[in-house]
Order: sequence, then C-alpha cells, then structure tokens
Amino acid sequence: MLENIDLFSFLPKDSLAQLEIFCQERFLNTWEVLFSKWEDSTWMYIVKTWKLEVYDENKIYWYINPWDFVWEMALFSLDKKRTASVKAVEQTSIIVLLDFAIKELWQKHPEILLQIQDIIQKRETINKY
Repeated sequence: MLENIDLFSFLPKDSLAQLEIFCQERFLNTWEVLFSKWEDSTWMYIVKTWKLEVYDENKIYWYINPWDFVWEMALFSLDKKRTASVKAVEQTSIIVLLDFAIKELWQKHPEILLQIQDIIQKRETINKY
C-alpha cells in the first residue's frame, strides 16, 4: 500500500511492511473536516481516493491528491500545531499513520526527512501565489 507514495517508494520491503503496521484506513464524508488549524499534529494522513482541501478561513492553499500526504508542515513548527485546516472535497478514503512511526523510520533512512523538507518548500512556494 505505501509503495505507491513517492516519499516511501525507495524503501526496502521490510521497512514498508514495518511501517504499514502503524497504518489504518479511514473514510471521510464530503466536506468533513479532517483537522483544524492549531490542533496538535500526531498523525500523518495519506489520501487513497479522491482529495482533500487545505485551507485557512476563506483561502484555499492547495489540494492533496491520491497518494499524496498532509502532516509535514506541523512537523517543523515549534509548537507542533497544524498550520491550516483540511477537509474532504468528496467522500475520501485516507490512510492514517502515527507520526512516531515516520520519525523512527527517518532515523534509519534520513533521506526521507530531506524529501519532506523539499515538499514543504514546494508547497510554501505554491502558497505565495
């Protein structure tokens, strides 16, 4: 399941299998809020089907499409709080992954952290326009 995600595509099968132990599938109804700005960030969410909208008040920042994830911005904030809200645009299937599992994984594979930083930079660039 996780091999479809670019962030994890290079990992050996045993590392992916270990990470999948910490995954759960969840379903969101149309316009259901996954999380709100300023909430604690303890889970990573991966879109499996349809998409999520990242927003703040009346501004839409971007969309999270299938096999992309949302969580990384709070990872690097000092207070570990969400920096925007996220809701389902349609009925959406997501994979929920505890953040400690990712943090443990990047200790073995530090290149994951570099990829996450790269993704943050790209999303911040998109947000400026």
